[in-house]
Amino acid sequence: MILEIIPLYSYNFYSTLLIIKNIFYSDEKHEGDNGGNISIGDEGRNIIETDKIKNNNFLNDEYNNSEKENKYTKSYNYNYINNKNNFYADKKNENIYILINCGWDDNFCLDDIKNIIKVCEYVDIVFITNHGLNYVGCLPIIYQEFSKLNKKVPIICHEYTKSYSRYILLSYIKCIYNCEILKIFSEKEYINLINDIYQNISELEYKEYYTYKKNILYEKESKKKNSIFILPIYFINNGNNIGSSGIVIKLFNYKILYSINSNIVDYSFIEKSDIINQSNIFTFIGNFMYTNKNYNKMIEIRNIINIVNLTMNNLGCVFFPIDIDSNLKKKKKIIF
Repeated sequence: MILEIIPLYSYNFYSTLLIIKNIFYSDEKHEGDNGGNISIGDEGRNIIETDKIKNNNFLNDEYNNSEKENKYTKSYNYNYINNKNNFYADKKNENIYILINCGWDDNFCLDDIKNIIKVCEYVDIVFITNHGLNYVGCLPIIYQEFSKLNKKVPIICHEYTKSYSRYILLSYIKCIYNCEILKIFSEKEYINLINDIYQNISELEYKEYYTYKKNILYEKESKKKNSIFILPIYFINNGNNIGSSGIVIKLFNYKILYSINSNIVDYSFIEKSDIINQSNIFTFIGNFMYTNKNYNKMIEIRNIINIVNLTMNNLGCVFFPIDIDSNLKKKKKIIF
């Protein structure tokens, strides 16, 4: 299994695409070791297969088998130069595409969100983590794209995020004439569009599970396989502002934590969430805005790095897109 993280955002708003690939390489042990009712820390298995694939050397095969590494290299294009164009259309039914946030700014420039529009045909589910325009600004655009494609894509956020973000989008009604796509709407049509969107958004409280299921079709050993992949997901309070959420995604015995914290210096919410105690291996995806003029904030970064280091010897990994003093116009991804 491979997790690919694709930043779609500019330096002042947020949108990230997570692609979960090669799901069917998961081993039998991981498929069945968390059976039972879903609860925090005991979420149930991820895969239910019609024909179970046995692979007793999952970690060895996944990380050390050069033959499989070559297969991944041939199957997927990892060229991110000048924006990513290949989203594996031929493997769309084998992968899971998670869009986290769909931000914009009040310039409403279509070139800024061309990458978000590009991935709409692939997206399986959308999560919104905050209510600001830089998190939800182009939600009307992607909702329209889903409608054109006749796709019913779940959109999930916290109750407060839903309420406040609706107000944010309605408050920019006078700006729709600056946007080439939205200016075709009258004010009444725009309000109806926003109302329609928010009638179709599902609310998720902190530590309340949303379980996403996708029927995965693939070919293995010249045989067609059919699996139902179950993806338990829940929100945690990351303390950024009212309704702001970190997203925890359960993958077998691993967890992925995605959180954007732009206004605070305290990242202790990760330790308080018990995610470290629940999983030996987890991936943290964050934005870590900091400045060398703020010593206290740098101390917090050292603390969080110490926390995640406890898991990295067990094959964990951390992704830090970093913006130093807001002078970098492009996010940079550093992998430890």
